[in-house]
Amino acid sequence: MAQSCTLDDISYAVAKLPALLEKGSEEFLSECESIRSWTEKIYHTQYPHLYSVF
Repeated sequence: MAQSCTLDDISYAVAKLPALLEKGSEEFLSECESIRSWTEKIYHTQYPHLYSVF
């Protein structure tokens, strides 16, 4: 289970992407990087490892 605040941050950042892309804003790439970073963090902290099972 991922923390709700992290998922909220990702959701908010994704919702902003279409408007940023349409305006040609430099923040678009920054938001994409933030989304990638958050999802990577979730992946690494939530991925099941064999040593966690036993």
